[in-house]
Amino acid sequence: MYAAMVLGDGVVKAALVQRAVLAPLFEVTAFLPPPLALTVVSAVRALTVDPTTLGPLADASGVAFLVAQLARAGEPLLQDQALSALHRMAAADRARQEQAAVAGAVPFLCQLGILPQRGADEACQVEVLDALAAWLAADAPRIEARLAAGDAQTRLVTLVPVMSTAGEGDALCALLVPLQRLLSLSPRMARELAQNGLVPRVTELLRRPTSPTTLPALDVLATLVAAAAQPRALAARFRLAQVLVPLAGQAGMQPGVAEKVAQLLQAIRG
Repeated sequence: MYAAMVLGDGVVKAALVQRAVLAPLFEVTAFLPPPLALTVVSAVRALTVDPTTLGPLADASGVAFLVAQLARAGEPLLQDQALSALHRMAAADRARQEQAAVAGAVPFLCQLGILPQRGADEACQVEVLDALAAWLAADAPRIEARLAAGDAQTRLVTLVPVMSTAGEGDALCALLVPLQRLLSLSPRMARELAQNGLVPRVTELLRRPTSPTTLPALDVLATLVAAAAQPRALAARFRLAQVLVPLAGQAGMQPGVAEKVAQLLQAIRG
């Protein structure tokens, strides 16, 4: 049935992709063994490429179905497919974002954000942050509350590695951009993460001034400083001037880095 929906033409989709068909189908396929579940979720993900299917999928409790797949620990491929489908369904629709939050998606997103192996999972991490930022923009109180619960903040902090290699630069850039967007949407979250270990991880990325991560790391740091109730106290606690002043004198930096460093120094000096 799923294959017919995915491969069928417009007439077939119109007949099959509707609540009366999808709702019982989701119910009987919600807890299949992993190989079959992956096939089903991949088909649902393929359906989300077509904007006309998003409404019927949501009406048939497709969001809750996908959140249930996120909960299946030890199945990273299945979780990746479910996350991608959920992101497509919810990213631009507030009602579906609320459905996902009510169904319990946010804690699972935070769990998926830090996975045992870096590298193959980096695309998933970026998609997690993109999804959280989109939902935060649409429903800040609800999503902020979920992100403040449990170990969600710790997981967000540990997305930024304590140590990184030069070869990880592009992947870290891809991660830092949505992280900065998430923090800019929630000054409260930025303040809490700054006090809970994010600042030293970000400043560590500034030790190599020619790295491609320098500018996005500075953007994250600027967001943390701007959100701080007392920027000078934050700077003193984490010795930001000792990191930024040497950076300002480095040659061969990327365009825009010197200006960003100057702005940050002005912000922390008052």
